[in-house]
Amino acid sequence: MKLERFFSYIFAGLGVVLLIVSFGVCLLSRNAPVRMTEVPAGAEQCAEAFCDAVNNGELVNMSRMIYGQPDLGMENLPEAPEATLVWQAFADSISCEFDGGYYPMDAGIAREVKITTMDVVALMENLAQHAQTVLEEKVAAAGTLADIYDENNNYREDLVELVMQEALQRVLAQDVKTVTWNVTLNLINRDDSWWIVPDQSLLQAISGVA
Repeated sequence: MKLERFFSYIFAGLGVVLLIVSFGVCLLSRNAPVRMTEVPAGAEQCAEAFCDAVNNGELVNMSRMIYGQPDLGMENLPEAPEATLVWQAFADSISCEFDGGYYPMDAGIAREVKITTMDVVALMENLAQHAQTVLEEKVAAAGTLADIYDENNNYREDLVELVMQEALQRVLAQDVKTVTWNVTLNLINRDDSWWIVPDQSLLQAISGVA
């Protein structure tokens, strides 16, 4: 397995996170913020449940509050150990904080929030660097070429997996960078239920990818 195939493992581990960004939605226009004196109970409950799910790392539950309940890939996570490490780190890093009160908009109401997540782009860059270092260490410590290469003269698959796991552990043991997003929660009422209609900024925030 050649060195460039390391990147396929990186993307496999992060695929569920990156998938969220590709989910297409229409941006909603809104009026200038005007604080509401009375907020529908259902809307408030929806917004609070959304933030609670984010703060608890329950991203599957969070996705179910999005209008239409789209499949964002969160219920079909890769089983590879590297993917599990990345996903858990991301779920542990994400948080949601309200920033101001509710205000009306054309299709419903809205509220500003700050969402903080692990910086996925920075993690991928750091991971690639560590993977190269770990691979070089394994090659230098190998007793024979058979410990490094398979019969097709590619890197052994078990070696690749070991290198990726160790590189991820090194990256996640450091202070992982985070990024904070200023996001508008757009809430609408459909069929007597309140939902969050995401715009691109919210999708980027819950994926950690600009």
